[in-house]
Amino acid sequence: MLQKTFAFTALLDKTANNTVIQMTKLIRVSIIVFQFLICFLKALKTTTILLTCIAVVSMFSLSAQTPRRDSGANGLITGQSDIVPLQVGHKVPEEFWTEEHLFYINGDTVRRNLQEYKGKLLVLDFWMIGCYTCFLHQKEINYYKQLYKDELTVVMVNGIKTKNNYSSIHRFLKNEWIQGLGLESFSSIIESSYLDQLLQPGGYPMYYWINKYGILQTVSYRNLLDSNYVAPFLDK
Repeated sequence: MLQKTFAFTALLDKTANNTVIQMTKLIRVSIIVFQFLICFLKALKTTTILLTCIAVVSMFSLSAQTPRRDSGANGLITGQSDIVPLQVGHKVPEEFWTEEHLFYINGDTVRRNLQEYKGKLLVLDFWMIGCYTCFLHQKEINYYKQLYKDELTVVMVNGIKTKNNYSSIHRFLKNEWIQGLGLESFSSIIESSYLDQLLQPGGYPMYYWINKYGILQTVSYRNLLDSNYVAPFLDK
């Protein structure tokens, strides 16, 4: 009888031990699964945040790459972002002659278009503050303007890409070095958006030669109205 009791007790102990072992394994598996779920949720959260960040950055990048019509950024001009840049050999659009520009004339300003120059050789002389080379040849340019006044005109242009404005230009022209050039008068289109987008100057000085037929004939970084040259492109 006693042996049966011991056997029964041993069986109970064995069963209990097996149950404990199984429960322990189950708990361990549950812990592992729980930890995996936590890691998965963290990874999912991180991925969601990452994807959200990527989406936000992409949205801002797209916004930055698509200038507003009124931005004036990178040469894209206020209300004129549909202007097609002019290529050499192409004729200027008709609005080129009627578009109004702000002219700086010896400290005063006036708005007018380029209509009066139609039918002449028109040189648009792009410049910016700090470009002293832009002014070195102005006396010679003025000489040719007078010599061929019925056939040639040169108009200086300071576009919005330079970020120069009336005040900064006015101060610059009072510079002692500029004053020492002996220029009797100074006239320039300033704060130009239309011409900046149409012609897109890549440096200064830059000269755009538009012949009497309204065709962009050539573009140069060097002043060709020089006493060392025969005045170019004039029909004899």
